[in-house]
Amino acid sequence: MPRPLQDKKETLYVLVMMAVRLVAAALFGFGVLGPYDRKGLHRIPVGAAPEKTAVQD
Repeated sequence: MPRPLQDKKETLYVLVMMAVRLVAAALFGFGVLGPYDRKGLHRIPVGAAPEKTAVQD
């Protein structure tokens, strides 16, 4: 179980670091998807037949 935060300074540090990581993840995601969009590649193929599932009808 995580320990409780000790004071306001530590709480502020945790929130700032979470925000920094969120921004970094968003920049990385858009940076990876940018070349796909520029080349006209599709992230999810349109009209692709689904593969077999584990549960058969």
